[in-house]
Amino acid sequence: MSVAEHGCRDFLRASVIITLAAMAYIYWFAEPDGPIFHRLLYRHDLAGAIGLLFLLALLPLSKRVALDPTAIALAVARYHWLIAGMVWLLLSIGSRYLYHSHPLSMDEYAASFQAAVFANGSLAGRVPPQLMDWVLPDEFQGHFFAVNRVTGDLASAYWPGFALLLAPFVWLGIPWACNPLIVAASVLLAGQLAREVVGQESARGWAILLALASPAFTLNGISFYSMPAHLLFNLIFVWLLLRPSPGRVFLAGVVGSFALVLHNPYPHLLFSLPWLAWLVFRRDGGMRNALLLALGYMPLLLLLGVGWIATLGALRQLGQATVTSGAQAEQWPWLVRVAIGLTRPFHFPDEITLSRRLASLVKLWLWSAPFLLFMAVLAANRLRNPLLKLMGASLLLTILGYFLVPVTQGHGWGDRYSHSAFGVLPVLAAAWMCSTPAQGNRDATLLPLVAKAALLSLLLATGLRAWQIGTFMNDHLAQLPPYPKDRPAIVFVGKGYYSRDLVQNDPWLRTQPWVFASRGKDVDIDVAEKLLPGGCIYADGWHGWTFAVPGDKSRQPSVTTSKPSPC
Repeated sequence: MSVAEHGCRDFLRASVIITLAAMAYIYWFAEPDGPIFHRLLYRHDLAGAIGLLFLLALLPLSKRVALDPTAIALAVARYHWLIAGMVWLLLSIGSRYLYHSHPLSMDEYAASFQAAVFANGSLAGRVPPQLMDWVLPDEFQGHFFAVNRVTGDLASAYWPGFALLLAPFVWLGIPWACNPLIVAASVLLAGQLAREVVGQESARGWAILLALASPAFTLNGISFYSMPAHLLFNLIFVWLLLRPSPGRVFLAGVVGSFALVLHNPYPHLLFSLPWLAWLVFRRDGGMRNALLLALGYMPLLLLLGVGWIATLGALRQLGQATVTSGAQAEQWPWLVRVAIGLTRPFHFPDEITLSRRLASLVKLWLWSAPFLLFMAVLAANRLRNPLLKLMGASLLLTILGYFLVPVTQGHGWGDRYSHSAFGVLPVLAAAWMCSTPAQGNRDATLLPLVAKAALLSLLLATGLRAWQIGTFMNDHLAQLPPYPKDRPAIVFVGKGYYSRDLVQNDPWLRTQPWVFASRGKDVDIDVAEKLLPGGCIYADGWHGWTFAVPGDKSRQPSVTTSKPSPC
């Protein structure tokens, strides 16, 4: 019997084989002390694979535990609003206390920084130009941030949609509540999609249960990544197109345009292509749909996408001499330069890229609920509903599209590159669970098996991954040199593992402590003495050092000089 014949033993056997293969691949590919993607793959996902094998081993032992899977699904569906509220509350607590309300990577910090700028009613932050290399390490300038070294202006180099979503939460002082709310909304929407596509209330419960049992779906909600927002807006896009009336097609274009500008257009572009082709190339109303989609997509895409590119271009050039020596690229039409900038990251896959994408698939498997991928593939291939096939095509195209991206995702929880399409997985799986083949499987135990696996994953896998994330965040933040919380201070970050990511500041340096990238102790001291005259060395260690106003002083930074001494 094959997996396609949906027997319980096949699901278990195939899951064990794939997990063992994933472990072998991690041993071959990952590096325990290498770059962050390889390090997390080895240190986190190897343990995740062992945990998954343990979970799978428990399932045959649970045969005597009787439960009614349909009753469980209906109970989850009945209390879906309460469950979503609990998801928001628990993820908010996790974001605040596990993640320490701290953007871990530069991808997260760039969005958080820009959100703080928007919350202040501005388009860019500004620091003294002479401090630019301390406020933002050289390697991040022009990559994660657009900077002007003459004026001191700086802004996120990513498109601004997610920063706009985060800005109200920053303004309220609760940035940690944004992504938890997005994930809670995604839970509700995945359930609603399954309910409408399948036509059964139990499908809502299955979709919610399988989403909650997937650590990638839930725990990205405690981070500051834009990927949960990609997932949510792609689900809204699909929901609008379940019944493609003219109004809903237009609104799908509006939602899609915002998804395009969340941080870069590639995730939604890949996800949406099957749906756009389905709408535009149909015999009845194809031209009308194309026009409605264009009307929906264009305004926000031009304003927030193209407009942001123009804004960053103006920021870079403000106050600087015009380049007249004439690099050829500067002579090309503006739209050509934009197109080159958007397509530059893509290359035909080579051996290294293929190995990285296979590692991403390993992470997708290990961060999903048990059997979720099996059921999603079966639903997309074997059920006749064209909407399910479109969802499957969106997932497949998203995965394949990133084979053109030669770099790894770097930091991240689960496979960030496929996360924008992750929301269709529980919907597809729910459709399969409610299908005749699944409910009529040979030994009639598939539904209880999946329900038990999901409940175990919700407890064990989520608990393991939450512990891993919290431990990693603690270790990362421990690299920050200690500083006093009751007086002005400058923290100089030096050596460490991705410790430069700790260099994060208010966009106008309005709050203390300032966290600067160390450029060598002698050079640092000159800057510290000018900014905090009469200050002293508060802490000094391998990871960096701290310069602070003495405990009996409370004056604010200025620009005179004095000699440093230990506090």
